[in-house]
Amino acid sequence: MITISTHSFLRSQDNTATSQEHIVYQDMDQPLSHYFINSSHNTYLEGHQLNGRSSCEAYIRALLQGCRCVEIDCWDGGLPIGGERIIVYHGYTLTSKLAFSDVVKTVEEYSFHTSAFPVIISIENHCNLVNQRQMAAVFNGLGTLLCKENLVEQENREHMPSPNELKRKIVLKGSFNDIGEDYSTSQIPGPVTSAQDSSVVTSSQARSQTNGAEEFDGERRVYNEDESDKIE
Repeated sequence: MITISTHSFLRSQDNTATSQEHIVYQDMDQPLSHYFINSSHNTYLEGHQLNGRSSCEAYIRALLQGCRCVEIDCWDGGLPIGGERIIVYHGYTLTSKLAFSDVVKTVEEYSFHTSAFPVIISIENHCNLVNQRQMAAVFNGLGTLLCKENLVEQENREHMPSPNELKRKIVLKGSFNDIGEDYSTSQIPGPVTSAQDSSVVTSSQARSQTNGAEEFDGERRVYNEDESDKIE
């Protein structure tokens, strides 16, 4: 049986395989896709995948430990959390739920405490078009921190930008749905702004999901009925 003191040593900085001085000695001018990235899956969960607790503190912990890619699972949630129509939780399970805007604010605040290199938000999106517009409005609130370029589908760029080029930037990665709206745009909480009428343009690698969720095959592009509605 491992004692508490042994367990503490194994998790301590004295037993780490990497330098704790955060000195980057690699070439950071290669395309972003050429690097292994310290990533987190289901970042919001503190414990069990089926009935565990979700918390913003889990994002803080991951980012302060050097994670550069965090995941947000977004679902249509009615009005369960202070009027928030977008919730974050492990879908089709009994895990607790978070307000999407609280998660984004947490990532904004803690992204660059340990490193200036970019943070990637991996979005697992299950929301309708109305809530996707609301997501875009929240992401627009990141201001200059948000990378608004499409890093995958640029005609004038042969490679993705390097980590040095993307310093202090938050990059969005994910698939966005073009499913029908469940309710009118007049029901979006708060004043409607041009940002709320925009969508994120991005793409992701082919992936599929189980237990009744939609399947996404190949890279997809976000759009509204009006192609001018993009993050600007």
